[in-house]
Amino acid sequence: MSVSLERLALTDVDIMDALLEKIYQYFTFRDDDNPTMSSQSPYISFINPGMGIGEKDVDFNIYSDVGDLEAKDRHALFSQMVNSIPESVGFWQSTDIKVWDIYQKSITNIKLASSQLTTDEKKLLEKCEKIITSTNTKKYLKYQNLYLKAKEEFTMVRLNALRKKDPASIQIWEVQGERLTLNKNFAFKQWVSEGLKNKYEEAIATIGMLTERGPNVIYDNLKSRFQESFEKTPGMGLDFYHTYIYPPKILSSEYSDRWVEFSFEESERHEYNSQSSTSYGGGGGFSTFGFSWSAGASYSRDMQREQCEIHSQGFSIKASFLQVPIIRPWYSSYIYKSRGWKWVDEITTPISTGSIPPNEEVFMPIVPNSIIFAKDIEVTFNKEDELTKKALDVIKGKGSVGFGPFSIRGNYSHTSSSSSLDYEETNTGIKSTGIQLFAFVCDVIPKSPNPDPKLFGEAGFVKTEENLFSGLNIEPFSIDQLTRFLQK
Repeated sequence: MSVSLERLALTDVDIMDALLEKIYQYFTFRDDDNPTMSSQSPYISFINPGMGIGEKDVDFNIYSDVGDLEAKDRHALFSQMVNSIPESVGFWQSTDIKVWDIYQKSITNIKLASSQLTTDEKKLLEKCEKIITSTNTKKYLKYQNLYLKAKEEFTMVRLNALRKKDPASIQIWEVQGERLTLNKNFAFKQWVSEGLKNKYEEAIATIGMLTERGPNVIYDNLKSRFQESFEKTPGMGLDFYHTYIYPPKILSSEYSDRWVEFSFEESERHEYNSQSSTSYGGGGGFSTFGFSWSAGASYSRDMQREQCEIHSQGFSIKASFLQVPIIRPWYSSYIYKSRGWKWVDEITTPISTGSIPPNEEVFMPIVPNSIIFAKDIEVTFNKEDELTKKALDVIKGKGSVGFGPFSIRGNYSHTSSSSSLDYEETNTGIKSTGIQLFAFVCDVIPKSPNPDPKLFGEAGFVKTEENLFSGLNIEPFSIDQLTRFLQK
C-alpha cells in the first residue's frame, strides 16, 4: 500500500523535532559509571539556523591581557553573544539583557543575612580560594575536555544501539562498546587525578556552603572579582566582562581530533518523539521539513526567513559536534542556591522560579554553560523527487540558507575576521563543511531568591547542618570534614 506524498508531508516536520530530541539526548546522556555532582538535567537552546564562526573569533589569549585591539573587539563581541540570556522556549536569540546585568543585581541590590564566619571558617574560605586558581582551572578544563570527547564517542555508539535497534548498530556496539567504555572511564579518572576534579568542585561547594550564611566577606570578594573582569574596548567602545572558552585555539586544526561524529536517520523519528520537549528550545518549532532561507547572509534576531519544503524519503544527516565549556571568571553560580540573601524591597521579580518554562516573569531562568559547535554537515535525501528539485533551485540564489537547525550557507563578519559557510550538491544530497555555532547547553537556575525566613527573623537563627546544605547537590559535611578533605 503506497503512502501519498501529501499525507507524508504532514508528518515530515516530526522528523526535525525528533532530530533535536536525539541531539538533546546525545549531549545529556547520563554517565552511570561516573556520576557527577549535579543531578539536574540541563536545557539546550538551539540556534536556528546556526551562525558561521571562525577560529580567531574565539581566541583571545585566555587569562592574559594582550595589546591587540582587534582581539579585544572580538572578545567583546563574543562575550556579548554568549552572555545573552536565552529564552526557555523556542530558539535562541541574542538579547540586550546579559548574564552579567542580572548577576550584578544579585550581588549588589540585595539584603544579606550577614552572619559572621568563625576564625576556622575564614581559614577554610582562604584555602578554598587558593585551590580555585587560574592554573588549577586550566587543569580542570583540560581534562574535562578529554572526558567530554570520550563520553560523546561512547554515547553516539551506545545511543544508536539502544534506539535504532538495527543489527548493524548493535554489532558496532558489540565490537566497540568495551573499548569506548574503558576510554570514557579512564578519561574520567584522569579528570579526577590530574584535573583535580573532586578537590576543585568541593572547594567551590564549600564556598557555596559558607555563602548560605550570607557573610559580607564572601560578597565583597564576589564584587571585587566582578569589577576586575570589566573592560571597555578602545575600538568599538563596548562594555563587557571577560568570558572565554578553553582551550583558546579549540577551533584550530590542532584540535581536529576533538570533534565527534553524529548521525540521524529518517527511521529514528519514532524513537525520538520530543520526550524532553520542555528541556530544549525549538521543540515543535519547525513548520516544514526542508530548507529555510533569507536574502541577507548575516544573522539577525529580526531576520525574516522563508521555507522550502521537501519530502523525507531516504533522509539522513551527519554532522560533527564539539562541546566546549564557557568560562566566566566573574560568575559564581552557587549564590543562586544560597538562602542567605533576598532582594531589596524595590525589586520583586525573581531570578528564576526553577521551572521550565517559568510560570511567571523572571530575570534569568537559564544560563549558558557550554557551546556546541557543528561542522561537516552532510544531508542525504531523494534528489529525484520533484519537490526537492524545486527547493534546490529556489535556494541557489539565496544569501543565507539553513536545513533545519543547521546553517549551510552564509557570510559572517566579526570585526577583524570573517567566516563563510557554503554547500555543494553531491550525488545523494548536499554537503557543507564550515564551522558554526549551533547551540548552548544551559544550567537551569533553581528558585532564586529563596531566602530562609529563619535567617531574617527578628530573633536570629543558628544554622544547622541540614539548613547549611539546603539546595546543594552535596552531602552535609561538617567544617572539620571539609577541611580534612581539602588538605588531601
